[in-house]
Amino acid sequence: SWDAPAAVKKPPFHFSACLIIKDSNIILPEWLAYHYTRLPLRRLIVAVDPLSVTDPSPILDEYARIGLNTTIWQLDPSKGRDLFSEYKQRQ
Repeated sequence: SWDAPAAVKKPPFHFSACLIIKDSNIILPEWLAYHYTRLPLRRLIVAVDPLSVTDPSPILDEYARIGLNTTIWQLDPSKGRDLFSEYKQRQ
């Protein structure tokens, strides 16, 4: 666990994103670190694939401590991948 430096300037703007993940905990910290510092990403909605066996919550909790506003969507496993198919068709 770590804290943001006290002297970090607040940017005049920030970014939001929606992320769909499945068992990506191994790369999630690096992805968050890059986008939090370079964009700056301050709002993130994470949709967890219903077939995922890992939980991103512990990683996202660490970023919430330094100001990243996160929402996790736990998708309904009974819908399987159909939910993503419907989403793609709407675009």
